[in-house]
Amino acid sequence: MTLPASGPIALSAVNVELGRASTAAISLGETAVRNLAGKATGAISLGNLYGKSAGTTITVTEGSYNDGNLKVPFVYAGYAGTGTTAPVLFGSISPTTYKGVFIKALYNVIGGTQVQFLGNQTTNPSFLTTLIVNGTNLGAPTITYDTTTNTSTYQFSGSPFDGVGTSTAVLQ
Repeated sequence: MTLPASGPIALSAVNVELGRASTAAISLGETAVRNLAGKATGAISLGNLYGKSAGTTITVTEGSYNDGNLKVPFVYAGYAGTGTTAPVLFGSISPTTYKGVFIKALYNVIGGTQVQFLGNQTTNPSFLTTLIVNGTNLGAPTITYDTTTNTSTYQFSGSPFDGVGTSTAVLQ
């Protein structure tokens, strides 16, 4: 369910959107609520939650690849799985699907972050509109589809992955 786009929002509804019991303890400043609102820092209010959906939380066990053979080396960090357009496989994610579609990759390279999916997802403009990594909203994506690799790529700004440890990505 998506939170209302206008009018009052009850904290019990926010709990339910986050998959909790409606009566669970909740604070606007907690990480899960900030991720839902897309507000990593600063003041937060119930108004930041209008129209929000919890989406799918992906745990990224980061890996990296340094393509040092080029004049300007590319450093990839995050996850690249089977069928990705990255040169090698690295990292892992759980779960491996979003809205029932296989995630090929979730990584940053050259100042941007890509999420790659199997198949043509570009026909549904609301398929993926928001990517939040470790509480930071990476803005609206640019979307392309490659018929040769059967890959939809959602390109976001920012490079939140460093290739070490675990990160949390929320896809909405």
